[in-house]
Amino acid sequence: MKKQNSFVKAGATLALSGIAVKVLSAAYRIPLTRMLGAGVMGRYSAVLNLFMPFFSFATAGIVTVVAHFGAKYSSTQQIKKSALRLYLAIAFALSVLFLAFTKFYSQFQDEKLLAAGSIILAPAIMLAAAESVFKGITQAKMNMLPTAQANVLESVFKTVAGLSGVWLVKRFYNGPKDDAAIVVCLAVITASGAICTVFLWVKSRMKLSDICPQKSGSVSPQNITSKQLLQMSLPIGVSALIISASNFFDTAVCLPKIDAIPYTHIVQSFDGASFKGAGDMAMYLFGIWQGMVLTVFNLVPTVISSVGTAGMPLISRTLVHNNKTAFKRYTQKLFLTTSVLSVPAMAFIFCFGSEIIQLLFGTNPAQTVVAQQLLRTLCFSGVFCCFNTAFNAVLYASGRSDTVFRILASACVAKAAASYILCGFPGVNIKAFAVSAAIFYTIIFMCSIAAVRKQGVDFGFVKIFFIPTVTATVSVLFVNWLAKAQLYSLPLFLRLFFSGIIYVLIYLLITVSTGFLVDK
Repeated sequence: MKKQNSFVKAGATLALSGIAVKVLSAAYRIPLTRMLGAGVMGRYSAVLNLFMPFFSFATAGIVTVVAHFGAKYSSTQQIKKSALRLYLAIAFALSVLFLAFTKFYSQFQDEKLLAAGSIILAPAIMLAAAESVFKGITQAKMNMLPTAQANVLESVFKTVAGLSGVWLVKRFYNGPKDDAAIVVCLAVITASGAICTVFLWVKSRMKLSDICPQKSGSVSPQNITSKQLLQMSLPIGVSALIISASNFFDTAVCLPKIDAIPYTHIVQSFDGASFKGAGDMAMYLFGIWQGMVLTVFNLVPTVISSVGTAGMPLISRTLVHNNKTAFKRYTQKLFLTTSVLSVPAMAFIFCFGSEIIQLLFGTNPAQTVVAQQLLRTLCFSGVFCCFNTAFNAVLYASGRSDTVFRILASACVAKAAASYILCGFPGVNIKAFAVSAAIFYTIIFMCSIAAVRKQGVDFGFVKIFFIPTVTATVSVLFVNWLAKAQLYSLPLFLRLFFSGIIYVLIYLLITVSTGFLVDK
């Protein structure tokens, strides 16, 4: 019972902070997209897509690996020292490589903003590496509070400083306002990373017993070496690198193909919507994809991923003690929780996507049409995306990070191929990114099911999906009819608010009455 309480407490802590972070992130990206416009948002996203392969490779997996080793042992001081030495050295090397590559690429593209952006962003790589080590140490002992506090602190600073900075630039700066606004946004990323790193470093200076309650019966580590850390973290880092590289591929290779499509063909592909004032059509569409569609879509997987992150240390402990029964029980609970949260959320976005886009980003007809089509294409695979963290928690805890790497590598190759082939068709254009993302999540989902079954974990589609899918379908169809037949006269915000409240109540009532989440 105590372990279950720890799981619930840890999951609740990260889930609540995840919700707060996503609310703050939306409070940042939504007005930022309004202030910059879709075209400038596309340029800002293009700079980030160049930065992310280096950032992801340097930092991905650090929290997972440190939490994995820390969950096994009573003393975490030696693990922290070894991890800091290793990962800071890697981050420094990648920062230098990022600066060199960006200098070459900016000259090739004749884009001075890329060179300036790389100088501003390079320190963020090392800061994030240190930050991740500190988070992993505390999460190893099922204490998610420091991570939650740091995440919220980072989001608050980014929201306040970023929006304030862009507003000041737009109002008072006399030079190229768009470039200056992008530079401000990039500087805020590095500054927020610095603040979080200092906060977590202060936390780590406390006695570890104050922030990480020791688990009786665990043992001291036998000199955790760089080799041991790399054996687990390298496949995770390479996996993240491949994902980021595929996004960079979209920016560098696929966007020019979309840019070559005649304007009239793009208009016809979106029901004749008017793109008056859009300017660079490729960047405008890319800004809608990155700034609007992914902002709404990623809200659900990001919040739900907190459940998988919280469950990983507990699952690791069951394997250390060779408790197969507890391992299966906790993984089943993880899958059922992910299903009961993700299915209704994606169903609601599918039905009310256009209303959500209008409420958040304004009633521009063209961007609403584009965003709605892209969202609906993604929503079918959105549930699969939500399961990524749950599957990875099982595979990482089982020491199968190499399996995660192979799955992601295969999915990324398929994603890049689909984007490249489809984006050149006039009737597809930017929709190629949504289709390829759906293919990506579907491949990962199906391959991950096969992988966790090899670890002795049962994944029954009927058991996991039947009740949530039927309940969500019935609930969302009723609420959709209600919104159109009875609530249509209400302002958009109130119509969405009441629709959402009624939907959640109906869904919870049916789900709870069936006893879906009750342990049997």
